Amino acid sequence: MAGGRRRSARWAPGLGTRVGHQGWAPGLGAAAGRRGWGPGLGGAFLSVGSGTLYGMSEPGVLLTARAMVLHDLAARGFNDPVMVSCLEDAVAGRQWWLDQWPDGAEHIAGLVAQDVQDRLVDSGIRWPRCTACDDLQDHELRIEPELGPDPHWVCERAGITVAPLGRLT
Repeated sequence: MAGGRRRSARWAPGLGTRVGHQGWAPGLGAAAGRRGWGPGLGGAFLSVGSGTLYGMSEPGVLLTARAMVLHDLAARGFNDPVMVSCLEDAVAGRQWWLDQWPDGAEHIAGLVAQDVQDRLVDSGIRWPRCTACDDLQDHELRIEPELGPDPHWVCERAGITVAPLGRLT
């Protein structure tokens, strides 16, 4: 115990690393305003107050995008092995994109979410279904902006923002 402070650590499911009290992984209940990846995920710190990925190494960007989309899959009951495999394929596919355009790291999370959504639609699955508006016809949320920082889920029918990526309930 250095300096009288005890550092707790929790296992971050599916991330293959431990996350300390200052670390963040969606769904692990980190305190608001104290979010950031700790050691072991590429080393760089990430401020997630708005969901933006800045100053992270390539593996950290991809792992963060994976964690955000995995949280949203789980929030809507889509975290079975088939869906997680779809997510893994989408993350692997974006590795090449990130290699070609390292300055596009802030776009990766939204692109991974769109890739997963497109693959599920191709399989006849709508995800995530909108539960935020009064429209009774079944429809899914969309990521906005399509290519940009701070991706968030929106209901296009009602014109409302539902949640930032990684924070669906």
